[in-house]
Amino acid sequence: MNLKSVITENVMRHKRHLMHIMCGDGSFAYSIGNHTRNLPELLVLGNWPFDITAATLNLLSEKFEAEGEQLGVIDIGFTMPVKVREASAKAKEDYTFQATYWLNSQDYRVLQVMLPDKNGKYPDEEGCLTPFNVRIV
Repeated sequence: MNLKSVITENVMRHKRHLMHIMCGDGSFAYSIGNHTRNLPELLVLGNWPFDITAATLNLLSEKFEAEGEQLGVIDIGFTMPVKVREASAKAKEDYTFQATYWLNSQDYRVLQVMLPDKNGKYPDEEGCLTPFNVRIV
């Protein structure tokens, strides 16, 4: 079974497929399939275990589907809320390339999801601690 078929099967069965990419300068994870329900795809940067990124992407996707899309600080039931911001168009090229491949288009939105450090600071705030201080895309 090729990757496109696997993604299609997961989207049909679970509403989305999650990609977790590990690379030399850090890992990242993102959703594929939210766009089919008029929702943005979601992207998490940072060296997080897949169970954390998967839970984050799934919980936030379900919240958006039930309550509508939101930006800013959002409670998804974690110890601290996550922060969601509009990602740049370049994020599609740099990170969500398999979503582009599966959709055969770049006509979808991407939101960057950020996790706070132990002091509640997010990557776009001064003083955010490593490894939480990920790149803003």
